[in-house]
Amino acid sequence: MLIIYFAISFAALAMLCHVIWKLGSAIGDCPQAERAAKVAAMTILTGFAMIASALVTFIAAGLLFAMDNSYSVLFLAIGGAMMVLGLGFTQAAAMLREVVYKAINPDPKPAAPISDLAEGKPA
Repeated sequence: MLIIYFAISFAALAMLCHVIWKLGSAIGDCPQAERAAKVAAMTILTGFAMIASALVTFIAAGLLFAMDNSYSVLFLAIGGAMMVLGLGFTQAAAMLREVVYKAINPDPKPAAPISDLAEGKPA
C-alpha cells in the first residue's frame, strides 16, 4: 500500500515540477524577463520539490501509523498529498509571476514606510 502511495505522490510531484520548469522557460522567452524568469523558475522549482517531498514523506509516516490494510486510509493519504502538492504549486506559480512582473516593471521609488503613513505624512 505504501508503494502505491509513493508512486502516485511522486509522479504528481514530478509532473508539477515539470510544469513549473516549463512555465519558467515559456516566460523566459520574453526578452525583458529572460534572466529573472529562468533563475526564479529554478529557485522556486528546487524549493517546491524539497518542501513537497518532505510533506509527502511526512504523510507516508502518518499512513504507516494508520495502516489497517484498508484502502480508505490510502485514498485519504493520497488526497492529502495531492492537496498539499496543489497548494504548493499554486504558491510557486504566484511567486514566479511576481518575480517576472517585478523584473519587467521595476518600482521607480521605494514605498513610504508604514510608520510615516500612520503618522499622517504624505507618501
